[in-house]
Amino acid sequence: MKAKTRKRECSTVLSSGIDYITGRLNSRDTRRIQLHLQKCKHCRREIQLLKLTDTLSRITREGALPPENLLNAGQVNLQDIRIPVQTVADVTRSLHEIDRDSSLDTPGKNSAAIRIVTAFLTETGRFLKGKPSFDSGLEWMHFEKRKAGLLREIFKDDVARHFISALKIQAEAFLNQGILFNYTRQFDKAGSALGHAFAIAWSIDDWMQKSRAERLLGEMEFYRGDLKQAETLFQESLKTISGQGWPEEECILLRNLGNLNFVRGDLNGSMVYLEKALEISTGFQDPLPMARDLNNLASLHYQLGDLVSAIAFAEKSLESLPPRSAVHLEAQVHGNLGTFHSETGNLVQAQKNWRQAIALFTRMELFEDITLFHKNLAIAHYRQMDLPAAASEIAKAIKAARLSEIDPVDLYLIRGRIHRKIGKVKDALADHEQALIKYMKIQDHALIKIATREQALDLFASGKIQDGWVLMESLNLLRRMPSEPDSIFKLEDLFDIMAAAHVMQEPDIARKCHSKAKVVHRNLLGKLSRLNPDLQSPERQYLEKVLNPGKPNI
Repeated sequence: MKAKTRKRECSTVLSSGIDYITGRLNSRDTRRIQLHLQKCKHCRREIQLLKLTDTLSRITREGALPPENLLNAGQVNLQDIRIPVQTVADVTRSLHEIDRDSSLDTPGKNSAAIRIVTAFLTETGRFLKGKPSFDSGLEWMHFEKRKAGLLREIFKDDVARHFISALKIQAEAFLNQGILFNYTRQFDKAGSALGHAFAIAWSIDDWMQKSRAERLLGEMEFYRGDLKQAETLFQESLKTISGQGWPEEECILLRNLGNLNFVRGDLNGSMVYLEKALEISTGFQDPLPMARDLNNLASLHYQLGDLVSAIAFAEKSLESLPPRSAVHLEAQVHGNLGTFHSETGNLVQAQKNWRQAIALFTRMELFEDITLFHKNLAIAHYRQMDLPAAASEIAKAIKAARLSEIDPVDLYLIRGRIHRKIGKVKDALADHEQALIKYMKIQDHALIKIATREQALDLFASGKIQDGWVLMESLNLLRRMPSEPDSIFKLEDLFDIMAAAHVMQEPDIARKCHSKAKVVHRNLLGKLSRLNPDLQSPERQYLEKVLNPGKPNI
C-alpha cells in the first residue's frame, strides 16, 4: 500500500514539475513537492534534470532568433543575440546541485561531465556577451577544440545529451541567420552567424552542421567575389561529408563548384562538376535538383557555343519540373530557352518562351526580370521588322524598369532607334539626348560614344548630314567603326554612315564601312543558315535582299 502511495506521489510531483520549476505553483503545493523531494532521490534527479532542460531551452530561445522573427532577421543587431550571464549562472548552479547531491547514483564520468559542461557554458556566456564577429568565432572554435574530445566521450551522459541537443538547436538558428544574411548581402553578419554555427558544430562533432556551415561560408565568399576562398570552403565541406551518405548536400556542393568554375571562365572544369551533380540528382525523388542541374548545363553549353545541346538540356529541365512546383526556376528556364532560340534565329519560339517567362515573373512581381524579357521581345520584333510591336514591348520594358527602380536609360537607346526607324526623328533625338546626359554624369566614355553616334544617325535621318558628320568627328567616331557584336543594328549603322560618307565625299570612309558591312552581313546570314538552315524568317529575308537600294549591293 505504501509503495502504491509513493508511486502516486511521484507521479503527482513529476506531472507538476514544469509548474514547480517555473514558480507557477501556490505556496502550499510548492511546500508539498519540496518535502517529497527531500526523501525521494528519483524525483529529485528528475526535477534537477528538468530544471537544466528548461534553462537550456531558454538559452535557445534567448540566444537565437525565434522562427517567427527569421524573416525580419535583416533588421536584428547581432550584438543582441547572446546567452545572458544570468542564464549561464542558472545552468552552472543547476549542474553543481546535481554534482553535490551525494544521494544521486551519479557515476564518476558524470561528475567529470558536469564540470566540463559547466566550464563550457561559462566560456560560452563570456564569449557571447561581447559583440560577435567571425574572427572571435574562430577563436572560440579553437578554444572548444580542446574540449571536443571530452564532450564526445560523455555524449551518452544525460546532462551532456541535454546540453548537446540545445547546442544543436543553437547552431541551427545561427545557420538560418547566415542564410538570411547571405541572401540580403549583409556579409559581416553572415560571417559572424556562420562562424558561431561552425564553432558549435565542430565542438560537438556534428559533421552535418559543420558541412553546412562550411558550404554557407563558401557561398558568402562567392557572393563577395573571393572565388579562391569559396572554392577552399566548398572542398573542405565535401571532405567533411565524404563517405557519410548525404547525396543531397554533395549535389549542392558539386553544383556550387560547377557554378564557381563557370564564373571563373573554366568551362571544362565547370562541366566536370555539373555533370557529377546531375548524375547524383537524377536519383532523387524530388525533381527540382535535377531540373536545376539540367538548366545549369544548358547555360554552360550555350557559353560553349553548342546551341543544340543547350536547347536540349533546357527542354529536359522544363519536362522534369512538375507544374507550379518551382515558379522562379521555371521562369529562368523559359528565359534561357528564349535566348537560345533567338540565337538560332527561331524568333517565334523565342518570343513564346520569353512571354511565358514574363507571365511567371509577373506572378512573383520580379520587375527587373520582366524588364529584361520585354527588352528582348522588343529587339526580336525589330529583327522581324515588326516595328509597332517593338515599340509596344520597349514601352512595357521601361514601365517595368521604373517599377523596379532600375534606371531605364539603356532602354532609351533602343526606343530611340525604333523611333528613328519609323520616322519619329524628334522623339529619337530626345531619347538619345536623355541617354547621353545620363552617361556624361556617370562619365562612362564608351556609352557616351554610343549615344553620340545614335544622335548623329538621327541627324542623318532628318537630312542634317553636315551636323551629324561634325558630331561624329568630334569624338573621332568616323575613323573607328562600331565595335559592338554583330547584329542588324550594327549593319544598319554601317550603311547609314556609308550613305553619309558619299554625301560628304569621303570615299575612304565609305569603302571602310562597305567592307565592314560585308563581313557583318556574311556573319549574320551564315550563322542563321548554319544553325537553322530550313528557317525562313523575316530577319533572314531582310538579310538576303539589298537593305537599301541606294547603296552598294553587298
